[in-house]
Amino acid sequence: LAKINANPDDQTLREPLMEWINGQFLSNLETVKAESWFINDLSGTQVARSPAKDSIGKNYAYRDYFHGQGHDLDLGEGDTADPISEPNLSAVYESSTSGKLKVAFSVPVFGTAEDNLQNKVIGVLAMSVDLGAFDVLEQELSGGNETLLIDARQDHIEGEPKRGLILHHSEHKISGRKNPARVAPEVLERLNSASGDEPFIA
Repeated sequence: LAKINANPDDQTLREPLMEWINGQFLSNLETVKAESWFINDLSGTQVARSPAKDSIGKNYAYRDYFHGQGHDLDLGEGDTADPISEPNLSAVYESSTSGKLKVAFSVPVFGTAEDNLQNKVIGVLAMSVDLGAFDVLEQELSGGNETLLIDARQDHIEGEPKRGLILHHSEHKISGRKNPARVAPEVLERLNSASGDEPFIA
């Protein structure tokens, strides 16, 4: 990744990363229900993805999973965004490859002393998960209980700021961008008051 940052036009440098991330994706299929794994370089350009898609080579510095500001930026604003420096759970976004609503779990990639980049962020590693695909939450359920996962943070997927987006419901398919499922404002307020400052409520 350090070599890619130094020579961004040399696409052959991406091949070892593609091999590595393919191995990670395939070896974790049974334990991590991610739709994709991907890596962005220091500029926000996606340089590796598994499964491979035409998103490789495109710049996603405006995405919250890259900069961690709590929401996606306008395309022009991404040019000045710095990558995350700690693990991040992204705001909901619409995938550029599938059109599905997703969240991404991302972590910074740090350089090494060998490259004189020790403790310096050189990129971002992330995995995307479709809304409604948090099946791991249901593994311990019994007695007819159901799982409801709500994002209490503000999102902009409908073009204006709203809260209370349902990320997962064990009995219902999560709807798309046109009609996203949300809890009623009074329910969200009651849950927020009960949970304090926690951004997610399960």
